[in-house]
Amino acid sequence: MSLQRIASHAGVAVRTIYTTFGGKAGLFEAVLCTGQDRLSSLETLLDPALGMEDVLTSYALQYVRFLGALPFARLHLAFAEWADDQGDERTAQVTGTNAVHAQLLQYFSRDSVRQRLFAELPLALLPRHFLACVAADALWPSVALPRPVSETVLRAEVPVKVNLFLRSVIDHAI
Repeated sequence: MSLQRIASHAGVAVRTIYTTFGGKAGLFEAVLCTGQDRLSSLETLLDPALGMEDVLTSYALQYVRFLGALPFARLHLAFAEWADDQGDERTAQVTGTNAVHAQLLQYFSRDSVRQRLFAELPLALLPRHFLACVAADALWPSVALPRPVSETVLRAEVPVKVNLFLRSVIDHAI
């Protein structure tokens, strides 16, 4: 989707998008950050009664629901098409994505969580690995918009994906 078309739908001049957001990448980042403000932080999901699988499943469900929201999916697809046209590989390097990574890194760095993980795992890789396990299909729509996924399917699939992630990082010898 061109900036001209976006500006037309928004009822503003293309120049306004450039001065306010710095272009399509900045607009994408602003929408992503605004949407992510609706996500609970991992800290609000922490409850001493909940195990790591419960915390991560709850967070993953919120994240995948956010990614599957049609306005986000449309914007992400438009931005991905623009990045392809530009030969730009920066689509994952937006502040919103970095904020999710930072939240996950903070969670995985907690002593009670870290002691359960394989010692040789670089903590910095865990957020990306987690998101790839639970949301890769929603993060990178290819040719068309993703089909809406029912809550029933999400509730069935996300715990399996979280379990797959945990099997790859938890040291069962402990």
